[in-house]
Amino acid sequence: MRHGIAPEIGPRAARLVVAVILIAAIAARAWALSIHGIVHPDEAFQYIEQAHRLVFGYGIAPWEYRYGMRSWLVPLLLAVPMKLGTQAGAAWPEPLLFARILVAVIAFAAVPAAWAIGRRTSRLHAAVAVAVIGLWYESVYFSVHVLTEVLATAAFLSGAAAIIAGRGRRGADLAAGALMALTVILRFHYGPAVAVFLVIALRLDRRRWTSIAIGALPMLAIGAIVDMAMGGMPFGWIVENFRQNIVRDRASGFGVAGPFAYFNHVWVQWNVAIVPILLFAGLGARRQPALAAAALVNLLIHMAIAHKEPRFIFLTTQVTLLLAALGSVDYARRALPRWSGGAIGTLTIGGWLAASLLLATVGRSAPDWRPNESGYLLASIAGRDPATCGIADQDISYGLVGGYAFVHRPVALYYPVWDKPGGGFGFSAAGAPAWNRLIARRDSPVPAGYAALACHGELCLYRRSGGCVENPAARATRLQTVLERNGD
Repeated sequence: MRHGIAPEIGPRAARLVVAVILIAAIAARAWALSIHGIVHPDEAFQYIEQAHRLVFGYGIAPWEYRYGMRSWLVPLLLAVPMKLGTQAGAAWPEPLLFARILVAVIAFAAVPAAWAIGRRTSRLHAAVAVAVIGLWYESVYFSVHVLTEVLATAAFLSGAAAIIAGRGRRGADLAAGALMALTVILRFHYGPAVAVFLVIALRLDRRRWTSIAIGALPMLAIGAIVDMAMGGMPFGWIVENFRQNIVRDRASGFGVAGPFAYFNHVWVQWNVAIVPILLFAGLGARRQPALAAAALVNLLIHMAIAHKEPRFIFLTTQVTLLLAALGSVDYARRALPRWSGGAIGTLTIGGWLAASLLLATVGRSAPDWRPNESGYLLASIAGRDPATCGIADQDISYGLVGGYAFVHRPVALYYPVWDKPGGGFGFSAAGAPAWNRLIARRDSPVPAGYAALACHGELCLYRRSGGCVENPAARATRLQTVLERNGD
């Protein structure tokens, strides 16, 4: 190799490497995908349950939808494969699987976006970027779950790729405008990050700003039409969300954390790997300053919000990983000037994959790859049993069992639970004649007359013989009634 020529890989080698990575990324997501795996109750109640309500006419309405604080775009999206799958004769819960596959396919758009962004520098950068976004364990883990943060991040990276790789072509900027508008509709909290990225990437280019605006209009129109079709004002849910969560601070009731809580989360997830990741991301930020600024602004915005959850900053962590992928190639090129592009690519990708595999399987960073699967699976089993006439949750949170989307039968759901003075859950049996199925922990003492029907993980489904007779005590503990009484 001549002195001064940066190591690169040929187009044929790049196509082969990327093809292998894409196959591995798809396989990893197929392995991680679970019909009953729910990473957060929002996934079940805010999106899957609402799609079930749209298709089948019954379901639990959580407080965000009762107050009109959420867009119906995602539930409508999920409702399409649910409806089509049901009409095609698929047995439940297969239509749920179809809906989850659709979300995973949309989220996968982040992977080719990583290629396009990396390709702006070189094929070697692009290959490493695809490997990181395609196979990093957090990317795989979250990409198969129905979360607006994941979908919004995929839309943002796709829009950023259109701007970065499109190099000012009108068609690319029109697409970028639509994707950036979609990002904000999916998670309006990402709006400041979108704005900062566009300002830095486009600067004062009036022609490109015009194309972005024109491209955004159809997507904004779709969002407005969805809002009006569901009985709301266009984007009124954003105003109501701000009023409830910021002005009235209702979200704090679900937990608060200090401004630096996200740093602790990232430390848990990346451990000592955080040091090279941030160093590499610093190098990568010099190539893509607009992306770096967007990631930083998004982090700062969410640091200022009292209620914090790791998924909220998914855009920041994914962009940081993407920048680190680019920076790791730059570092390897400088550290190993005599190595070929193929050798550098092999070493760099291998290092990333080794770190990902280690974090995915060892220590506190290793996630539960089948999160909360037990309760939702047992709810499905109870729903398929024709003898089931009422289901109650004992000594567990309703967030571990879900609503009607998994039961898929309009039987009464009960939550006869109160918080114990010392913490944890208690159980009221006053309405016991109203249900003949219980979902409880294996070690929980169940009432006389119940026998285990099925167990999975730490939970079991219990049954008693006979039917169900509702009484006033039971009506007061219907899940929907409890949620409304508690403001959930």
